[in-house]
Amino acid sequence: MNRYEAKFIRGGFDKRPPNRNRSRMVTEFAWAVPNDEAIAALVELSPLVEIGSGTGYWASLIHAAGGEIKCYDKDPPLMGGNINSHTVEYDPPGVWEGTPAKLGEHPNDTLFLCWPPMGDPMAADCLRLFPGVRAAIVADRTMDEVPDTGEKIPRCGDVEFWQMLDTGWTLERTVEIPQWYGCHDALYIYARMSGKS
Repeated sequence: MNRYEAKFIRGGFDKRPPNRNRSRMVTEFAWAVPNDEAIAALVELSPLVEIGSGTGYWASLIHAAGGEIKCYDKDPPLMGGNINSHTVEYDPPGVWEGTPAKLGEHPNDTLFLCWPPMGDPMAADCLRLFPGVRAAIVADRTMDEVPDTGEKIPRCGDVEFWQMLDTGWTLERTVEIPQWYGCHDALYIYARMSGKS
């Protein structure tokens, strides 16, 4: 167990079903459980720019470990109205109001996304608007079936996002992280293929 996972365990993290505490932990901390290896890998990639930062929990750990990160969310927790009911914001570095359009201001940073919203084009928009060459994604690629339509969509991001990564980016490294029961997330580090934008 690592020091980050220990915080989640004290708060109710459990790898066994039915994950009774997950929704509370996601609201207070983050959708994914960090570990030392993932934070160290992200620090190596800094400076980073994160879109969809939520509470800024991962960013606060990156900052504490010596990394540089700028965080944006369209609804920062302390401004109210956050779709995921985040009421906590970890500082430093703080979460600023911003959308993928902010990425043009960070051409030399590494893009960081942590559990981009399911079925939402935000993650694909990030890849389209990001001028940099490296991306670090904490996500679960599992495809879930939509009950009414039978359509399969990824748990994180949308189909277009994963297609863009698969065709325009090279997976350089996968870092395993602790997982909630039924989740299959990891940190994926990608480099943009030359000639792809």
